[in-house]
Amino acid sequence: MKFLLLFLITVSILGLDKNNDLKKDQSYQMNVVQKNQNDFEDNKVIEVIDQKTIKKINKGSIKSVLSESGINLQQTGAGQLSPFLRGLTGQHTLIVFDGIKLNSSIFRYGPNQYSAILDPNIIGKIEVLRGAAPTLYGSDAVGGVISFSSEKLDKKRYFSSQFDTLTNSMGLHVDIADQIKELKFNIQASLNDHQKIEAGGDIGLQDFTSYQNKSVTAKFAYNLNDNLGELIFLATYFSQKDGFRTDKSKKDDYRVYPNQNHGLYYIKYKNYLSKMKTSLDSTLYFQKTYEEYKRFKSERNREVLSDHRIDDLYQYGVNLRTTTKFNKLTLYNGTEFIFDYLNSDKNYYDNSKYSTFSLFTKGEYSVSDFLFGAGARYTFVHLAEVENASYLKNNVSFSGFAQYNLKNYNISLNFAQGFRAPNLNDLTGSSEFNGGYEFGNSDLSAENSYMFELVNKFKYKNLSLSLSAYYSILDGFISRKQIEKPAGYEDYDQVVQKENVNDGYITGFEFLMIYNFRDFLELKFNTSYSYGMMDEIVDSENLITNLNPMRRIPPLQGLVKLTYKQSDYLSIFYRGQFAALQDRLSNGDIKDSRIPEGGTPEYFVSSLGLYTSIDKFFLSVIFENITNEKYKYHGSGLYESGRSVYLKLEADF
Repeated sequence: MKFLLLFLITVSILGLDKNNDLKKDQSYQMNVVQKNQNDFEDNKVIEVIDQKTIKKINKGSIKSVLSESGINLQQTGAGQLSPFLRGLTGQHTLIVFDGIKLNSSIFRYGPNQYSAILDPNIIGKIEVLRGAAPTLYGSDAVGGVISFSSEKLDKKRYFSSQFDTLTNSMGLHVDIADQIKELKFNIQASLNDHQKIEAGGDIGLQDFTSYQNKSVTAKFAYNLNDNLGELIFLATYFSQKDGFRTDKSKKDDYRVYPNQNHGLYYIKYKNYLSKMKTSLDSTLYFQKTYEEYKRFKSERNREVLSDHRIDDLYQYGVNLRTTTKFNKLTLYNGTEFIFDYLNSDKNYYDNSKYSTFSLFTKGEYSVSDFLFGAGARYTFVHLAEVENASYLKNNVSFSGFAQYNLKNYNISLNFAQGFRAPNLNDLTGSSEFNGGYEFGNSDLSAENSYMFELVNKFKYKNLSLSLSAYYSILDGFISRKQIEKPAGYEDYDQVVQKENVNDGYITGFEFLMIYNFRDFLELKFNTSYSYGMMDEIVDSENLITNLNPMRRIPPLQGLVKLTYKQSDYLSIFYRGQFAALQDRLSNGDIKDSRIPEGGTPEYFVSSLGLYTSIDKFFLSVIFENITNEKYKYHGSGLYESGRSVYLKLEADF
C-alpha cells in the first residue's frame, strides 16, 4: 500500500501541467497495436468491429460477432471456436482481452475451443490484426492478433432476450451501468441455452451440437483526479456445460466437455504523464481456467468409458506499457510477466509451473512523408523441473517497417520475426490421439516465422481501400515424430513425440473495401487467400520430409455486406458470406473426419437483417441462410445453421 501511494504521488508530480490537453488524446486508450493511430494510418492490416455492429449481430456467441470479419471460424464442436489468421490457428493466433493474453500454457496443437470463453455481450470493440506482431505482443502472435475490448462505461439499464426459430435456442441478458461521482460501474449477466443445430440442405438436425453457458461481469472505473489518472477493476466469469466434440461423438460413445469455466480478474492503472509526454497503462491480473473432459455411454448413463481428465490452471500476470511522443519520434516500451500453475490428473504433470518474462521496445520516426519503425522483444521462458523435465531458454525477435504517406494513400513495407515459445502442452503434455499416443518433449526450441509484407491503403472521401500481400517463412515448427513404442504402449497404433521438424511457407493476400453512398448506404467487401506448404515426415526414423499443402489452411473466402441506414433508429442489411472449394489437402487433412472426401465444398450464404429502435425498445431480426445452403467452415466438425429467423428484443428501464 505504501508503495502504491508513493507511486501515485510521483505520477501526480510528473503530471502537473494543467494546460496540456494531450491527456484527453486517444493515446490514453491503447488499441490492438497499443498506438494512437487510426487503422488507415497504421502500417499493419487492421479491421475494426465497433460496438454498434456487435450489438446488432450478436447471437449469444463470440463466433456470431467475429463473422463480420470474414475470416475462417473453425469449430470442432458447437460452443467452440478456433479462428484462422493467415492460414494459422490455435497456438499460432493470439487472443487478447483488454490487453491480457488469453492464450495459456495448455493451448494445444491444432484448433482448440478457447476463443469462445468470453461473453460477447461484454465486448465493446474487436480489432483483427492480420500478420505477425512479435514486438508488441510476443509469443503466439504469428498469424495475427484478435483483440477484444470491454464495453465503455456509459449510463444504461437494459434487459434483452433472444430466440432462434430453427433451433429453439434462447438467451437472456441484463446490463446495468451508472455513475456515482467519480465512480463508474457496470454489472452484466447472461444465460444462454443453445439447442441442436439444424443444418441446411439434406443434413438436418445434428446430434451433439447443444450446449449451455452463463456469465457474470462487473467493471468499475474510478477517476482519481486530473493528475493521478484512473483505476479500473474488472471481474468476469464464464461457464459452459456439455460442449460436445461433435466430430468424434457417436451413439454409445459420447465425448464431451461437461464443465469449462474461465474467470478473469484485473486491476488496471492508466494515466498520462504530461511533463514526460508519456501515456501509461499497467495491469495486474489473475485468470483461472477449469476444463473437464469425459467419454461416456449416453446422456442418461454418464458412467465414464475410458477417458476422463481434469485440468485446473491458475495464471498470475502483470504488464506495463508506455507510449512516449516527441516531435518526430514515438517510443513504445513495456514489460510482461506471466506465471502459470497447473493442477492436472492425467494429461500433464500435476503441480506444473511455467512462466514467461519479456521486455520490448519499439520506435517510430517520421521524416517528411516517410515513417520508419523498428522494434525488438526479449522473452525468457522457464518450466520448473517436474518429473525430470525442465526448460530454460531465451528468445529475441525483431520487427521493422518503412511507410510512405500521402494525403489519401500510404504504402508500407513490413518485416516481422514471429515466434511461439513451447508451452506446457508441447514440453510435458501427453495424451491419446486417433488411436495413437503423444508425448511432449522438454528439449524443444521456439518456432519462428519471418514475415515480409506489403500493405497499400487508399482513402478518398467516402471510399476506403486496403490491399496487402505477404510471404512468411516458417522455421522449426513443432510436429509429431514417430518413435519406438515404450513398454506399456504396445497396443497403440503409433507413439509419437513432439519435435522441431517442420519448415515451410505461407503466402497470400487480403483486400478490404468500404464505400459509403452519402450517409445512408454502405457497401463493404473483403476477401483473403492463403497458400501454404509445409514439410511432412515420410520417414520418421531418418527424418525424411516432403513438402505438402499445409494442414487445415482455408480457401479463398470473404464477405460482401450492403447496409441501409435511414437513421439511428432503422437499418437494414444484406450479407453474403462465401468460400471457394478447398481441395488442396495435406495427408493429415485426407485422414481428418472433419473434412469431407475430396475437400470442403464452396458456398455462398445470404442473410438479411433489420434493426429498429422505438422509444426504449430495440428489435433485431436476422433471416439467416435464406437459401438453406448446406455449408461448413473448412476443418469444422459440424455444418452451419440452415434457414432460420433470429429475434432479439432489448428494453431499457
